[in-house]
Amino acid sequence: MIISIYAFPGYMAWDSVEQLAQARAGQLSNWHPPVMSALWGVFDRIVPGAMLMFLLQNTLFLVGLHVLLRRSLSPWRAAIATLVIFAWPPSLTVMAVIVKDSLMCGALLVACAGITSERRWARISALVAFALAAGLRHNAVAVVVPLLAMLSPWPATRGVWARRGAGAGIGVGLTVCAMLANAALTDVSMHPFHYSVAPMDIVATLNFAPDLTDAEVHELLPGVRFAHPREIQAHARSLYDPNMWWGTLLYGDDRLFDEPNTPELRDGVKTGWLQLIEAYPGAYVANRFHMMREMLGFTDAPWTAVYGTDHERSMLAGTYQPAHKRNVVQRRLSKTLVRYAKTSVTFRPYFYCALLIVLWIVMRRDRLIVALLVSALGYLALLVVISPSPDFRYNHWMIVVVLIGMAIRLLGRPGTGALRDQDHRDHHGADHEPERVPEVGRRPDDE
Repeated sequence: MIISIYAFPGYMAWDSVEQLAQARAGQLSNWHPPVMSALWGVFDRIVPGAMLMFLLQNTLFLVGLHVLLRRSLSPWRAAIATLVIFAWPPSLTVMAVIVKDSLMCGALLVACAGITSERRWARISALVAFALAAGLRHNAVAVVVPLLAMLSPWPATRGVWARRGAGAGIGVGLTVCAMLANAALTDVSMHPFHYSVAPMDIVATLNFAPDLTDAEVHELLPGVRFAHPREIQAHARSLYDPNMWWGTLLYGDDRLFDEPNTPELRDGVKTGWLQLIEAYPGAYVANRFHMMREMLGFTDAPWTAVYGTDHERSMLAGTYQPAHKRNVVQRRLSKTLVRYAKTSVTFRPYFYCALLIVLWIVMRRDRLIVALLVSALGYLALLVVISPSPDFRYNHWMIVVVLIGMAIRLLGRPGTGALRDQDHRDHHGADHEPERVPEVGRRPDDE
């Protein structure tokens, strides 16, 4: 009901429009996860549009979150915590948009809920959810592998380190399977690295590098075709902005590069990218530092963490799509949250980074929470290298994980941690029976 009032049938972003168009055309590209586009194509044949995908990502989120919280909280506390976390503005506003990040978050919550269950079928089903999550983002491996390494119940008769090794192996295997599935579903290769990450890195590294002549730039980037071959570094510095859209660098009269639309040009971009980083690693690190600084909210730049009705209308008009009708309640809620996000610390990701560190210290004996926190850090760490832009949605998994930890810390009772007792048995080597999760709302010693 909450999400329906705010956003039903879901906000369409640029990625959403592209994926739905590909699904309807039956020609999938690898710019966006083909597995999501293929799934959307099935849904679109049943009910055209965004509604079923919107319902899927939010249902997975709510069901997975509630079941996971029931591992540590009484039923009514778990229900309240689920609603609060779901309706928390930085979470709600991301889940309102049909994007791979929202679907990935829902799949991960269901996977974590399943892998920590006593039921065999739930644990097996969790692997399907983990595989889906792994196929939705290139850096999802940094989430899937740590979670399975720390939460794997297999092999049940062996110690904790054997289970962690097996879980890590399963995570890597599922990630490879997801990559192969996406490759099999891909009809058109779009070369996202050559069009987004590499051009952004080249411009940013040139910006932070010492002054270079045009001859030195051409020597470092011999295979890159520049739209304006003179005063290249000055042009790059004039274009540099961590928040810029990568397309600005490749299209338009003021572009820096010509489009790398041949294998030879793409090889030149990749080679030049490597040579520039090797020549000026400090400039590359400065580039990535500023990118993460923007993504975590340590910035005075205009902060647009919420994708709302005005953004959707402008995007649809820019792509020659018919505008979606939004009622007055949705328009007002959207504008209110956009304004709130610009000033509230609750929309600043660094706030959740600080809470993550505190939670790790105070809940270090709770294996479930530690696993979630490690996965959030791993996800962010890989973004340091591969992120083409500082989008707020990249922080979504971290925010949800921190909210889960806070809910269990504040509302849980001592002794009800879902995975604490099993680690205690392993540490003392007493036995290695499959973990037995306490019945909801009861302490283990009440049995």
